[in-house]
Parts: sequence; C-alpha cells; structure tokens
Amino acid sequence: MLFIILLAILQLGLALNPASFRKLVKDCDPKIEEIPWQITNFVLFEKKAASNQSSYLAFHFIDVNERLEVNTTCVRTVPLNSTSTLDSSGWTLCKNNNVAFEWDGTTLQLSRDYKDKCLGKPPYDTATAWGRIKPNATSTTAVDGVYGMKTEMHMPITSLS
Repeated sequence: MLFIILLAILQLGLALNPASFRKLVKDCDPKIEEIPWQITNFVLFEKKAASNQSSYLAFHFIDVNERLEVNTTCVRTVPLNSTSTLDSSGWTLCKNNNVAFEWDGTTLQLSRDYKDKCLGKPPYDTATAWGRIKPNATSTTAVDGVYGMKTEMHMPITSLS
C-alpha cells in the first residue's frame, strides 16, 4: 500500500513536505529530538585521597524539544571510603528515570528514553536518544579536592535507537 501511495505522489509530481507526508501515510505526528539538550549547573568534585568528602558529579538536564520536554536533576556520588571512582561506575539514572548518564573522566554521555506511538504498538513504541559532550569545565583546587564547573552547555543529540 505504501509503495502505491509513493508511486502516485511521484507520478503526479506532488510536492508534499515531510510532516504532511507522514500524516498522509500513518496519520501520525512523530516526536523529533532535534534541538540540542541543555546541561546546566554542571559540577564535578574529585576528592583528594585524605579527604573526608565524597566525590560527586551533579548537573541539571533540560530537553526543550516539543512534546519531549523534560527537566530533571542528575547526581552521581561515590561513597566515602569506596575504591570506586566517578568514571568507573557505568550508567547512573537521573531523578527522572527516563534519563541516564555516564562519565568517563572527560566525556559526559546521556541517554533519554521516550514513547512515541508513531514507532509502533507497545513494546515497539519506545525510542532512545543519545548525546555526548566534553564539558571543558573550569577547575578550582580546594582543600579537600578539585572542583570542575560549567554553567551551561548545549549537548547535541548524536544518535537515536
């Protein structure tokens, strides 16, 4: 059926924009991750060996894409006296469990799950958007460790799955 519709459009020379074509074919308006995500108030604290403070990474995640809006806080804390480090922990869920992050010591990676009926019927109606950025945070040395801070970043969405 789809092939016949495509052929008719091509033969008639109709110039439809992609949104109109999607509505014609599926009666569907897909959710699109196209505006970069905002990462604000990024703070990284790496404790010194003798410190009684915990290392942590915290930031605010904002997705402003239409019908995909999310505004959440993300935090990873290394327990005191742990042999683990901020960059050896794998993925961490944010306050909104549809957003998760990973820190490898230089790059912040994010994944964000969302539902879109245009993808199919459950369980095939879920997509994951991925993004990554190197914060290049401003470093400040303190008594107990080193702080890295960045007020605002715009993280490009690098892939969808």
